[in-house]
Amino acid sequence: MRLIVCSDSHGRWDLLKKLLEQERDYEYIIFLGDGAADVKRVLRDEASRTILVRGNCDPASAAPENRILTAAGRRILCTHGYREQVKWGRQVLLERAKAQRCDLAFFGHTHVPFAGRQDGVYLFNPGALAEGVYGVADLTPDGELCFHKTIRS
Repeated sequence: MRLIVCSDSHGRWDLLKKLLEQERDYEYIIFLGDGAADVKRVLRDEASRTILVRGNCDPASAAPENRILTAAGRRILCTHGYREQVKWGRQVLLERAKAQRCDLAFFGHTHVPFAGRQDGVYLFNPGALAEGVYGVADLTPDGELCFHKTIRS
């Protein structure tokens, strides 16, 4: 199962549109905040396959701050990360994911791509879409593989 993971478009809805042109084969697009208005503008036709959480720069959004998605038999915590203070470390995020019995935690906020396993939880930050970076998570029966991609010009 393929998940497109992105965050922090900050008004660059054109890059979200390019991402859709570049990626055609996916089950869900997961948007991790700071661009909820961009998602509403570009992903109208993809609403049934879009998971959206609110970031600290989305005060008008009615989206939740956290969501748990179950995909390919895995529980995934989706959050922007500002409430978990990810700019100062990933411990609070890790604790929240473990408390929710999640196998993976997707987060944004820092604009810095990251992928790694910590204490049995796979943590993944796709980077900032405003900087042309997003992530792809291919969930397979024997494990997960996440990687980063850039928007092609």
